[in-house]
Amino acid sequence: MSKSERIKKLVEAGRSKYIVELDRQITTLEGTLASLGQSYDSGRAQDIYRSAHRLKGSAPTFGLNRVGEIAEHLTELWEWSNQSPESGADRALTSILSETHTHLIRLKIEYEIARNQADLTVRESLWERESIAKPGRLLLIDDDSLLRSYLAEQFQVYGYEVDEAEDVAEAKRKLYDQPYDLLLLDLMMYPQSGYEMFKFLKEDPTMRWLPLIVLSGREDLKDKVRCLRSGADDYVTKPFQFEELEARVYNVISRARQFESMAFRDGLTGVFNRRYFDHQLLLELEWSIRDDEAISLAFIDIDNFKAINDSYGHQSGDMVLQGLAKILQSNLRPTDLLARYGGEEFVVLMPRTEGDQAKLVIERVLSVVRSETVASTTENQFRITFSSGIAEWRLGMSHAEMLRRADEAMYQAKLEGRNRVICHS
Repeated sequence: MSKSERIKKLVEAGRSKYIVELDRQITTLEGTLASLGQSYDSGRAQDIYRSAHRLKGSAPTFGLNRVGEIAEHLTELWEWSNQSPESGADRALTSILSETHTHLIRLKIEYEIARNQADLTVRESLWERESIAKPGRLLLIDDDSLLRSYLAEQFQVYGYEVDEAEDVAEAKRKLYDQPYDLLLLDLMMYPQSGYEMFKFLKEDPTMRWLPLIVLSGREDLKDKVRCLRSGADDYVTKPFQFEELEARVYNVISRARQFESMAFRDGLTGVFNRRYFDHQLLLELEWSIRDDEAISLAFIDIDNFKAINDSYGHQSGDMVLQGLAKILQSNLRPTDLLARYGGEEFVVLMPRTEGDQAKLVIERVLSVVRSETVASTTENQFRITFSSGIAEWRLGMSHAEMLRRADEAMYQAKLEGRNRVICHS
């Protein structure tokens, strides 16, 4: 099945699911409206606004433009409830409820039309491009489960890996567990709005440069400016065409990767370089001091590396460095920061990790290195070991002192026979 055929099936399936969800939403709105007709409740008024806002943003994505227009009228009618809900008792609620009832009748008509359509009109022309092998890993943060699921499936067709989060709290947990190439963030969520994510990302030095695209049902200049000044890479207003959104995601990830490669990556191994590591070390220490959490650092130095260069040439030495970097990347934890510090030295920063824990992590990696061929040519296979020193940050210790202690522990490991990990006492 071609990509176009797969996407067509997804659109059809997504629209079918959405029509079922639309029926549920209309029934819920009718119940809420009836309750408000008996007595005013600010929470129920906000429920109507949030439901309408959600429909306004998602319905046109599935081709239900009329539903989106009706939902927009409802959003405007109840927007006051989101800004000053307690003022509802002073408003002409009878008139508002009557107008809302009329819009709900129109919604039910549109639902019946959509449900009875035998042949759905789907988009035939898709923006075709050659996808890269791994477009990227996305975290999609939206409290609209149906739209979120639909977008996730669409991105997966294009080769992206996608994780979903229904609110800010779940997104934070997933960000600590898994690295992402880009976040897609719905701005209007409940109970915490998308603006909470900006604050969280800005305060965490390991995530402040993570690309982010805002998805919002509000065509509001102040929102756009606020998001872009807060660090958003793009702002996309619902409703949107998926092909346009995917193109924006692709371009943001591509630019971020190019910038990162030029500024922060070691040209030989592809891991972070010393410049980036020194910068991140200072930020991570600030974060650890503020939150009173442990942080450790490991120096790693390849044993007898000079002999490899002298006996087999620098090209073989480069292959060994590349092979070790690959093993380190594959076996360290997602929260660990790996960099090439110079020559045959690598360094690993381990946030929220005590010295003894860090030692176990590096010993496990060393065990993998011992058992594998790190590089090979037609004539030779290279197996290596390394020596490592661990330093845990202590109160009053500078970043330079922490580096010095890890370096001293690494040289102690060399003196004791290499092929081991020592934690600075």
